[in-house]
Amino acid sequence: MATTTSTTRLLRAVVVGVRVALVIALIAVVVPMVVGEPGVLDRLLGRGRPVDVWTEASVVFTRDGATTTQRRQLRSQLQAHLAHHATLSIRFMRATVSGDPSFVDAANAVLVRNTADLRSTLEPAIGEKHAAAFADGWEEQTRQLFSYAAAVRDDDEAAKKDAAAALGDYVSSQATLVEDATNGRLDAQLAATKLQMQIDLLLFQIDAYSTHNYAQAYELERAAFANMYPLGAAIAAAAAGQDPRDTATSPREETASSLALLMDEHVELTIDAVRAGANGSSEFAAAAGALDANTAELTDAMDALLGSRRAERFNRRWVAHVDQLMRYTVAVAEDDLGERTRLQRELDATMSGLGPALARATGGAVKQKAMANAMTTHQYQMLDQIAAYVNGDYERAHDTAYEAYTHVNDLAQRLGRALGKAVRDGLPRGGAATGGGGTATAAT
Repeated sequence: MATTTSTTRLLRAVVVGVRVALVIALIAVVVPMVVGEPGVLDRLLGRGRPVDVWTEASVVFTRDGATTTQRRQLRSQLQAHLAHHATLSIRFMRATVSGDPSFVDAANAVLVRNTADLRSTLEPAIGEKHAAAFADGWEEQTRQLFSYAAAVRDDDEAAKKDAAAALGDYVSSQATLVEDATNGRLDAQLAATKLQMQIDLLLFQIDAYSTHNYAQAYELERAAFANMYPLGAAIAAAAAGQDPRDTATSPREETASSLALLMDEHVELTIDAVRAGANGSSEFAAAAGALDANTAELTDAMDALLGSRRAERFNRRWVAHVDQLMRYTVAVAEDDLGERTRLQRELDATMSGLGPALARATGGAVKQKAMANAMTTHQYQMLDQIAAYVNGDYERAHDTAYEAYTHVNDLAQRLGRALGKAVRDGLPRGGAATGGGGTATAAT
């Protein structure tokens, strides 16, 4: 990838702005917690859960031969795969509009990988036949999303309408399939509502992106990512023999799910931001703004879970590592090996320090060495995908980014369960089943 002085100058300027914004965001979320503002955790737990009948659902998956680990992982894996598909599809569509064939090919390859992972996760729950049919429908969705993006690129209104109509047919058939696969526990009408919402979000974001309304495009990207969490929970609950509209959850499960949503989204938005910055793209400010919003929510969550005093060290290090990744991108784009090495050492110190901070904050529920190693692995995955992208090795960039997403999801689930266990006495009982907020009662 060619780099220019103007590109890195733009990136440097925006990095400074993002750094200031992140510090302001950190202050903004710490101060309310110090003075005892109520409801912060309830609001965060509500993200990814609409106010209608789509409640989060814990998994009690009872197929013969399923282990306790498999039962617990079904919900989290479905949510991770479905949400990941949202951002992978968005990158695929945006590259189609921008006209980068090499990037499109690599983006399509990871969508194929995502579909395979989704099929493997579903198969033990709904059987081989239904899982294969679901995957076929998922592939059809990808094809029609590409057709719609290509029509946007070509300004072909007739082709856009054809693709949108085909996606409507996909929603109907996939919803019917889900109802059949879950023996009617997740009915087609409810499934269609959620699937159509996702299609609308994906189409609206590419329409906004094509007209350079990047702020709206990234806002819709975040909505599409969160929108898949309730669907994953509902499918998992229905496959387990439960009514997805009336399934209670434990504070520990809610903590793990909410933290996974925020940390997984962090990976995706960081990738978007550094790639936009490396390109010198005018969308960089919007991508950085979305990352800023995610960072504020994550620091908010840690404050709510741990209290401002115990969360402060995590929050400061998390904000620092976002800033350091941005500056590392500048160094890669400028081919400044010395600066890359210096920033790598800074990141080593920042990320390794998260292990002790979280171990102390959770009373040892999180093991210091294991967490430090996990955070360091995340760091190097992010650095590797930056270098691969800047060098035009899109296949490696996508593969490494995929591994980074998978790694952080596992890390977030383990951290969320540990935090939920450590602070469960202060969390609301019932989670989504009670609606959270004012209707949730403190656990005893």
